[in-house]
Order: sequence, then structure tokens, then C-alpha cells
Amino acid sequence: MQLSGCILVKNNARTIRYTIESLYKQVDELVIVDSGATDGTRNIAAEYTDKIYFNEFENFAAQRNFAAKCCNGEWIIMLDADELVGANFVEIRKYLTGRYRSIALPRYNLIDIDPLIFMTTKPHYLNWQTRCFRNDGKSYFWDPVHHKLGNYQPRLKCAVTHFFHLDFLFNSYQSRKAKVDYYNGIEPGSGYPEAYLFEDYPNITAEVIEGIEPKISAMLLAEENLFRHKSATPAWNRQRYEAFLYHTRSLVTRTRSLVGL
Repeated sequence: MQLSGCILVKNNARTIRYTIESLYKQVDELVIVDSGATDGTRNIAAEYTDKIYFNEFENFAAQRNFAAKCCNGEWIIMLDADELVGANFVEIRKYLTGRYRSIALPRYNLIDIDPLIFMTTKPHYLNWQTRCFRNDGKSYFWDPVHHKLGNYQPRLKCAVTHFFHLDFLFNSYQSRKAKVDYYNGIEPGSGYPEAYLFEDYPNITAEVIEGIEPKISAMLLAEENLFRHKSATPAWNRQRYEAFLYHTRSLVTRTRSLVGL
């Protein structure tokens, strides 16, 4: 099965290299859809692919639907320009030949990098993202803000591998508050402050179970001016609990795919 990787960009020069480095060796083609970057994002993307397309931004759903039409693979995986795929992402190919129309991955929302710490509480985890789907023209994105996928069933929730979200590492509270206000301006109630402004809500943290590629980890460690949100070291039993859940969910994924559930 041919797998297309697709990333939507605008002014993402600070994060786009991380996203591409995690993905481009894992896919059969890399497609970039730009809505008018002026900060060098396109130049960075051009180091990895010549499949860079421009589309005037209307809304997030329309942009993703345009991007899907630019992809040639039988399956598409879509990332935001501040996301990574995990070290186990290669395993997703095992599930592309089954009965599923789409595959959802959980997402780690990172708040620190040494070690990699994520928030385990809702709405930050499992935070399923249905971004991998058959490229047959039948699925489509419809929500103008959070670009939900339509006609995606049957879907496999694949806990073997994760997305990693860099938003909290690269954006201040003030810039995230501006994003909440922007989303609410498009569609009232869509800003989800409990997700983007995590500092205002109770949360529990743990170290990630699935890691990222060592090269990307080294790049992050060398990055200056990250917003690293220190938290209390999780108790050993919390870490063991998260590890137990990860391996249990992974087993469920593999079992479901074998029996076709």
C-alpha cells in the first residue's frame, strides 16, 4: 500500500523541520500545502520534497480536502506543522490492508523534553486524531475549525504509535490564548480553552512510553527559547500505570486488526 504524507503549513519555520524529519522517510510521497508562508517555511520544505502546492486559505476543512486531492497514495496520513510521529510509526503499515477506512492515533501533548513529559488527563490524552484514511475520495473533512473527518467508518483506534504535539513547547500562554479567541471567532465554543490553556486546569503528567527518533530528540534539546513547563516528578506507580495502559491498548489494537473488529 502506498502511503502519502501530507502537512498543511503557513508560517511554521520554527517547527516544520521537526514534523518533516519525523515523517518523510516513513511515507512514499511527501505533500506540502501552503496557504501563504512568508517566513521561509517553503524553503525548508523544499529540502525534502518538490510536491509543494499553494491554496488560498478558506477554512481548515477545505484546506485538508484540497490537500487530499494532491496526494497519490492509496492511504494518506495528515499532520499539522507542529506535530511529530513516534518511533513506532512504521507499524501503521501493518493495518493498511485490512477492512478499515481510517486509523486514529492517540496524541501526546508535550510539556517538557528532558525527559519527554506529557499530560495524561483529559482533554489532552488519549486525544484520538483520525488523520490516516483511505484515499478513495469518499472520506472528507467537514468541521471548519477542528476539521473532523466524515465517512471514516470502520475505523481502527491504533494505540501502537502516537502523534506528538509541540504546541505547548513553542507557544506562550498569550499566543495560545489568541488561538482560542481566533477559533471562537470562527465558531463560538470551538476554542477549547481547557485544551489549549492547560495551566488553568488540573492536570497529571507522566513520561511518554513511546519515544521519538534520537535525531529529533537531539534537535529539540538544542532548541533555544522553548517553553518547558516543569511539573512534579510523577510517582513511580503512575509511570507503571501508564506503561501498563500503553501495552494493553497496543495488544487490543493488534487483536482487533487480526479479527477484523
